[in-house]
Amino acid sequence: MKTISTRLLFITCALGYAASWALGWPGAVSIDMFQTIREGFDSRYAGHYDPMAAVAWKLPLLFFDMPTAVAFVFALQALGYWLTFGLLAWNALRQQCPSVAALIVALAFSPPFFAFSIAIESNMQVAVWWGLSMALCMTARRPALLLWVTPMLWAGFVGRYGTVAAFFWVALFCAKASLPSWRIAKIAGLAALMAVGFQAMSYLVPKLVLRAPSSTSTVSVSQLFDMAGIYQLTGRQWIPNWCVPAGLSAGDVVASYDARNCVPMFWSVGGRPIFNRPKTEAEASELTQAWWTTISSEPMAYWTVKARFASALLLWSYDTCYGVGLDFTGGPHIGVAAPPDPSQHPMVLYALLSGSWLVQRGWIWILAVATVLCLAVLVRAQDRLMALCAALAGFGLLVPQLIFGQGASPRYLVPVFWMFMTSIALALPNLLLSTRARLRAKQAPS
Repeated sequence: MKTISTRLLFITCALGYAASWALGWPGAVSIDMFQTIREGFDSRYAGHYDPMAAVAWKLPLLFFDMPTAVAFVFALQALGYWLTFGLLAWNALRQQCPSVAALIVALAFSPPFFAFSIAIESNMQVAVWWGLSMALCMTARRPALLLWVTPMLWAGFVGRYGTVAAFFWVALFCAKASLPSWRIAKIAGLAALMAVGFQAMSYLVPKLVLRAPSSTSTVSVSQLFDMAGIYQLTGRQWIPNWCVPAGLSAGDVVASYDARNCVPMFWSVGGRPIFNRPKTEAEASELTQAWWTTISSEPMAYWTVKARFASALLLWSYDTCYGVGLDFTGGPHIGVAAPPDPSQHPMVLYALLSGSWLVQRGWIWILAVATVLCLAVLVRAQDRLMALCAALAGFGLLVPQLIFGQGASPRYLVPVFWMFMTSIALALPNLLLSTRARLRAKQAPS
């Protein structure tokens, strides 16, 4: 019976991989990912995206032209997607929990997860490579595996700015799974060393080797986004004069402000940005000081702006990319075909099914948080620490997005859901097995 279940699982995941190819080829390349690929190809870095993410693209670009490199990454990412779900389900089968395995596979086919399997963008980069690393470590549980998954952990780390807090928990998860005999203090030290090392590499290599601009450009977008929101609410502002292009008025700033998305202010439809970003360290310092003055002078307005953004993000109520976050706009710039009408793409239509009342009213978040915490705390086996690490990694990805996020797109939540899913997939079989053991003990004759 176990052999039949394993074969069925393999066939199902193989069919899922084929479906990702059939419905998604050659992938949905976001405009942000196009900029990253171009920076890697040209070796010229603007500073808005992590230069190390562009460096990661140099490897396929050494062997292929841009369209072929994107197709290669699409094939790898889709494979990583189905391997992750397959390994999590197989781990449940090993623990004699076929119902949990079926639930995991069903989740792989569910909207919006399945639709995002074709997305070539930074959030899927984080989700797939971290998720696969964790699934491999928890399945094999061999010391040598930690070394093999380190490149995948790095690929996920550089996918987005601000992932170091979440990465510590991911590294702790992988270290605990691969080195179960080590004491927790030693494992935590190793995870911290990996986090510090990756962060130092992401800072020093762009600065000393690539001569790339700092990440102040990205931080400035978040700061100006906050200041524009406070300006709209209160009519008070401390925005430096050089931030607003000549010929634009305060009314233009307010008119362009969207509480859910910063795009109109920096990448306006007319091609003229509402805000200029800092180009020097002195300008960045001046903007940071102005931002501190703004939020300290209007703290209630600041928290109102943040609450409004968090509501749009968490309740899945807004996106510029056809309602679901699938963005095809970067593909044509590098020779990758895009659908004539992306809103009618089958994956977009399928992902729209996720916009149910369950998601949009926030119950899914209440359910996810409660489930993750309960499972992680109630598990009494040695995997409890790993379940907690996966859950904390999810919160480590979510909290910076709530504080510094610049767009309330569902795609930013994909790696968060992925970490929660890994926690549940690990904890639920253990919880079921321990429950069965307790029931058998009570039924056994004294």
